[in-house]
Amino acid sequence: MIIFSNHPHHYAVRDLDPQQHLLSVVSQQPRAHMLALRNLHTAATLYGNIPMGFSPEEGDPPPPAVPVVWPKVRYDLQVTGTDVSVSREGNAVSQKFSTLDKDRPQASSKLHEFLEDIGLSRVDAYMICKAIEEGEFVSGVYARK
Repeated sequence: MIIFSNHPHHYAVRDLDPQQHLLSVVSQQPRAHMLALRNLHTAATLYGNIPMGFSPEEGDPPPPAVPVVWPKVRYDLQVTGTDVSVSREGNAVSQKFSTLDKDRPQASSKLHEFLEDIGLSRVDAYMICKAIEEGEFVSGVYARK
């Protein structure tokens, strides 16, 4: 399933403001053409919205004004009781986290701070923390560091 919205404020959680925020999430076993998905993501970063179509007569789109750095490092987060373990490229990270350390707008959790340190946005870190606090595993989070 792929969902696009031109109303990001409709999906804002509490006081978070996504503004011109873009998040692409791909399942562990995608059934879509990966190049097509990457092209949709690139189009959204270039123009601020998804074009209605792509014409072969138009040729390649112009390069982005700001180079896009694609995240390359995979993180997986698992919950066991109240303990949260994080692996980076399949290897456990040394930091320990807990579901009892709640992420709040006025005080970020240690997990939230870790997620921002590896290059995720504040909104992405908040949404991942919420899923973890509910006891869900989060797999395939890609970051720059």
